[in-house]
Amino acid sequence: MKYEVLTMLYNTDKYLSGETISKKLGVSRTAIWKYITLLRSEGYKISSATNKGYLLKRDYIPLTNYQVLQNYDGDTKLYFFNEVNSTNTKAKEIANEIIDNKALVYSRTQQQGRGRLGRTFLSNNQSGLWLSYIYKPTITPEKATIFTLAASVAVCKLLKKECQLDAKIKWPNDIIISGKKLCGILTEMSCEMDKINYIIVGIGLNVSQLSFDDSIKDIATSLYLETGQKYDRGLLIGGLCYNMDNVYEQIINNKIPDIISEWKKYALPMGQNIIIHKGKEQIEATTITINDSGHLMVREVNGEVNAYQSGEISIRGIMGYS
Repeated sequence: MKYEVLTMLYNTDKYLSGETISKKLGVSRTAIWKYITLLRSEGYKISSATNKGYLLKRDYIPLTNYQVLQNYDGDTKLYFFNEVNSTNTKAKEIANEIIDNKALVYSRTQQQGRGRLGRTFLSNNQSGLWLSYIYKPTITPEKATIFTLAASVAVCKLLKKECQLDAKIKWPNDIIISGKKLCGILTEMSCEMDKINYIIVGIGLNVSQLSFDDSIKDIATSLYLETGQKYDRGLLIGGLCYNMDNVYEQIINNKIPDIISEWKKYALPMGQNIIIHKGKEQIEATTITINDSGHLMVREVNGEVNAYQSGEISIRGIMGYS
């Protein structure tokens, strides 16, 4: 019922009296006041005025399941939390319990966000999107790499449509704007020899941050810093879900070359001089392309051409981003 009240407030930019709402919904004005109180506790800014009623303020829209459902009616099952340690960790727990082949775990905040190669990802705030997709595809484990590339394409398409931003992908999992990191993607898998139990695609997107810690302020950015606009995170998640649904269909229908082709359109230019970090080893090389498996092809300083998987290396030096 509280979300029916919220829907009525959404549908007008004027004050709506408690009497009007109560008559429409067939409940008492006292009940309406209780629903307004609950909505405020979720973060909605609702002003009230004597003889006028209630008005929803649009300058800040909190992240709730309601917001996502207003923008997405696909078949990905949604799991929303106020706070988790990590959406990827929570997604693994849920993946072991459900039979759905597609699900999404998202949270207002996460306390122990993780990136590739064991790095931490700052996400203990309500200024971004912290979410993890669960998939149970009938493909072989060696093809799982495509999920990171597919998610990168899905994010770039979202940013182009909703924010008019021409984002670029730094192989394999970083979304870059103006040479700074806007979004990171972490893909994890549970599998047997020839069968995938589940794949988790974790996505962290900076949305409304005004600043960053000194340790990352020179390499991180947000949608607000890039556009000066505030975004409804439910709208962004809804759009991303549709994009992820589309790339997942491409994967299970074996249209991986199409994903590779799209990824290349969004990728930072190849031919860049980089340093490959592989354990304690550092290798100077020049990027060439990605192959049909999504591995990075490089020409090393000794002239050898090699392919690297995303899980075994990190790279530095592309377009000044480090």
